[in-house]
Amino acid sequence: MKKILVLVGMLLLTPLFPAFAEDAPVSEMTYILNTFSFLVMGILVMWMAAGFGMLESGLVRSKNVATICLKNIALFGIAGILFYLVGYNLMYVGVDGGYFGSFGLWAADDSAALGGDYSAGYSAASDWFFQMVFCGAACSVVSGCVAERVKIWSFFAFCIVLTGFIYPIQGSWVWGGGWLSAMKKVLLTLIVLMMITVPAAMAAEASGDVYAGFSEKYLWRGFDLSSSVAVAQGGMDVSVGKFTFSYWSNMQALDDAGSRVAA
Repeated sequence: MKKILVLVGMLLLTPLFPAFAEDAPVSEMTYILNTFSFLVMGILVMWMAAGFGMLESGLVRSKNVATICLKNIALFGIAGILFYLVGYNLMYVGVDGGYFGSFGLWAADDSAALGGDYSAGYSAASDWFFQMVFCGAACSVVSGCVAERVKIWSFFAFCIVLTGFIYPIQGSWVWGGGWLSAMKKVLLTLIVLMMITVPAAMAAEASGDVYAGFSEKYLWRGFDLSSSVAVAQGGMDVSVGKFTFSYWSNMQALDDAGSRVAA
């Protein structure tokens, strides 16, 4: 544990001591810190999605809590599989100013870095993880919008479409070098919000009125929250992850991250 703390401290203090940074190859340090940033920030975005799950489970009736938890765990499994099979390539490979990339498995590897070539700037695997958790976080927002409205298998089917096609194609327009990439600075926040809110609004509209299945007497009595503690904890988790989500979704070039840290 002490060795881990020392290592983390060295990484954090490196920018304060330029002479120390010069002792190690800058390209290698850039590669390490970029990869480290991808992993840590990706975990924080996933933490935000966990907050959405807690918030959602606390706001539904007690009998539906287990289903809500299952949805929020399983959606990352679906996002990981679909983003590996087709999503990543649709979002980043072969877009070239168009509307979407190419179909195919994610096939990037880090063999060059193992041979001492750090020109890529960061680990391809850490980049895939980082992009995938953003995709899964978008799906977790949809989960909250259709809570207690749809069957679990219907939600999983929607997750497949969202994480495999809707999110990657829309993301390719800006981040993948698509037809809106020239307006990145202007449209970036709007695109981020659209990638999350539009699918959620469409799913909520398609699922119908959440109160349709309840009698007027039940509605007058009101709903009993399953856990106000889960609501409070989930809200705080979402707040922590939102800072990461907002900063990294608006960052212009991930290649510059290590250069800024190691300079």
